[in-house]
Amino acid sequence: MRKQICIIDDDAHMLNFLGKTLSNGGTDVQLYDSPAKFFEAFQRGCPDVVVLDLLMPEMSGIDVLREIRTQEPLLPVVMLTSEAKVETAVRAMKEGVDDYITKPIDVDEFRLRVLRALEIGKLREKVTTELEKQKTRYSVDSIVGNSKVARKYRELVLRAIAAPTKPVWLIGESGGGKHYLCGVIHYGGNTAENNCKFLQCAHLPASDAEEFFFGSVIAEGTAHGFRQRGAMEQADGGTLVLENPEFLPGSLLKKLCESSIHERIVPTGAGDSIVVKTRLIFLSDVAEPQTLIADFDVDKEFVKQMEDRIYYISPLTKRSEDVEALAHFYLQQAGIRDGVDYRLSEDAVQKLCSYNWPGNIRELNNALDRSILLAQDGNISAREISLGSISWTSTDQGTVFSIPQGLTIKDLQGEYVRQTLEYFQGNLENTAASLGISRKTLWEIRKKFQLP
Repeated sequence: MRKQICIIDDDAHMLNFLGKTLSNGGTDVQLYDSPAKFFEAFQRGCPDVVVLDLLMPEMSGIDVLREIRTQEPLLPVVMLTSEAKVETAVRAMKEGVDDYITKPIDVDEFRLRVLRALEIGKLREKVTTELEKQKTRYSVDSIVGNSKVARKYRELVLRAIAAPTKPVWLIGESGGGKHYLCGVIHYGGNTAENNCKFLQCAHLPASDAEEFFFGSVIAEGTAHGFRQRGAMEQADGGTLVLENPEFLPGSLLKKLCESSIHERIVPTGAGDSIVVKTRLIFLSDVAEPQTLIADFDVDKEFVKQMEDRIYYISPLTKRSEDVEALAHFYLQQAGIRDGVDYRLSEDAVQKLCSYNWPGNIRELNNALDRSILLAQDGNISAREISLGSISWTSTDQGTVFSIPQGLTIKDLQGEYVRQTLEYFQGNLENTAASLGISRKTLWEIRKKFQLP
């Protein structure tokens, strides 16, 4: 499809000259001798690039630019002017012009600048499309399920989005969805158009950590002064996700939180603070907040202050009623990506829902990825779903046991006893002897796990 370029200039000779300059470039060039005529056409469709003169009697180029930006903020605009003043160029750039060309115009350079503006437009369109995809993928509605846990996640995300200056701390088993919730928080708020940067804190040297986050200034105010931007400033306007922050000094964690809340940082060696608006999210692969205090150098009072912002992310084993909804959502996203309508049969759903998932959503997604490769025409049956397991041989009986991956130690005990009972065909005496426990203990275990 031919790209459309609009040129606005009240000088008829200049307008025709610019039009002829671009007419042989495989583009559709529209000429307007007044802003009013351009805006009349602008209402019917947006061009790919606008070239406009700065000085026009009816409406200045700056005013035209402002009006364009209110309607199409990403439309590339090239400004032309006979004023070679630096102040004029700076003013135009501040108003959002993409390029600035002074007259008299060099034909080759003019063509090159307009072509570059077209490339800028393509890049912006690509970025905008990708951003919309990410917003859809990480929308609050993407937190599927009707369980109490799923509802809790939606509530915490909405609270986090509403209070971007308050750091959030997500804890729970690896693969339970913490990273996904980070994406929902990031793309659901005013940080969406900026970066979401993940940092692993476990390997950061404690001696340089503060400078790493806040930056530094050497010889401030001198001709040889130098400022190093830290991670907080690099993520300004976006989200900084700190993985395993419990490995950082407790004093640094407090300082990071205070900087996020007050939206200011003080680089090492600087005299004044700098305004930085960075959302902070902490991620820890621990079971409960008390572990942060017991096993790491995290101040008890600090954890208490963060209490209303520390959220436990439950493993999938504790939200089994959401498995079907999570599976359908993942396949829907994969279908959009692949252009295939993936569907689960009833026996596939039953197999997924009856499996004792190993504590995380990651394996569910991996299992679905494997089934996609085996599926015929997008139809996924139980046969295409392969679920992981651990197998070993009992040394005293030579019997092979198969246990689903990811079971807790508590559940592993029940599964091992159940399979041992099956092997001895329900003989309690032989089962107890094989397990090395009394019949009374075996009875208690059977009752605990509701075994036959």
